[in-house]
Amino acid sequence: MRMAAPIIVVVVVLASMLTACGASGLKPAPPTQTPIPVPTTQTPTVTATPVLSLQEVSARVCKSEGFPLAADYVEAPGTRHKIYMMDEHGNKHPWFANLSADLQATSIEELEAVLCLTDQRPRRSISSCGKYASTFNPLSPIELYRGYYWMSARLIAAKTGKTMVSDTIESNLGSCPDEYSTDDPNLIEGAYFGGGITWNMVWGLDNFGIQYTIINPSSTPTPTATPTPTPLPPLIPGPPTDNWQVELDDDFTGDWIFSWQPAPDETMENGLLTWHIQSPHYLYYSKVHEWSYPSHNAYVRLVVRHASGLASDEYGLLFRREAPGNELAFLISDNGTFRLHATNGSDPIGQYPTNNIRPGDWNTLEVIDYEGEVFLYINGVQVASVYVDEPYFGDVGIAVQVGEDGVTSYDSIFQFDHLEQRVPE
Repeated sequence: MRMAAPIIVVVVVLASMLTACGASGLKPAPPTQTPIPVPTTQTPTVTATPVLSLQEVSARVCKSEGFPLAADYVEAPGTRHKIYMMDEHGNKHPWFANLSADLQATSIEELEAVLCLTDQRPRRSISSCGKYASTFNPLSPIELYRGYYWMSARLIAAKTGKTMVSDTIESNLGSCPDEYSTDDPNLIEGAYFGGGITWNMVWGLDNFGIQYTIINPSSTPTPTATPTPTPLPPLIPGPPTDNWQVELDDDFTGDWIFSWQPAPDETMENGLLTWHIQSPHYLYYSKVHEWSYPSHNAYVRLVVRHASGLASDEYGLLFRREAPGNELAFLISDNGTFRLHATNGSDPIGQYPTNNIRPGDWNTLEVIDYEGEVFLYINGVQVASVYVDEPYFGDVGIAVQVGEDGVTSYDSIFQFDHLEQRVPE
């Protein structure tokens, strides 16, 4: 009985405290609640589109795949286009470093075009060096040939993938050796090859339109004053050629006689060969007469007229044509100038004035190429004589050059009436 009394007291006391709290208006504290965690919304991981490099975009362009983020290639006066140069393996071509800084594209946003170049490849020419004795079989001589290297080049607009210019570059023909040797490094697959294709050969060729498409000719500053040319050397009369043997005498009344088939604007009718050239670019254009006689010494005569076009258009005859990029051309213009032009960029004679040209009328041009000395005649009057130390020789034909004053388009017509070649007997 002694243990029950304290318990009763505690119960009474607690009941009295609860009654007092209710009477005073105080409420008991709410029970503590553990917060329920709210799930966090997570943004899914997005893989960024890989950023293409300038080289990768250029490699895509060389496959004629346009890239929309590239700059527009606009053919307009005064423009110099930003380009990138690629090889066929998708790598930046070493020649890119040779471009002037204002032509080098350094970002996709300024890339306007890509110049796509293949590797140099050897090609055997039809030119035979003759038969050579072989140590392997002295009774059976080996016939060897001369060959040259070639590469293809395409200029493609980066944004559209459109090919602007396409051309084939060829090196010089190799030289025939004095004797056959299997150790000769220039002997490849039974042919002798000369030096390879260099940057200067590609960029300096007047008949290679890529340079003049990249650099709009009107963007070239016009000099404020015409430089005075180096005086011509004293005239040396050329040798008489009346007794030389006639190898070619064409009045253009027969079938097509050039080494390529006629272009759409080339016709031969009524004894006249007509070239009608329409192009927006600076252009040197020539054709070899396939019946011409390759010779170190030759006399060549051409009757030609500039029927329409710019006064700066040049027209005339070519000679010593051994391979593309290796030829000389005697050119005149209605501006009253003449020059001796080399397609490798080393003109033996720059432009000189003369009063012997008949603008819009027929002009007779003559070249005597004898023992390295070149003698030039316009309408029967000798205008120059100069020694030309060029290693090549070859065929003859006709040549023109248009667009030299920097216009963006032109329309020129040239007519040829007679082509003759003689060689010493």
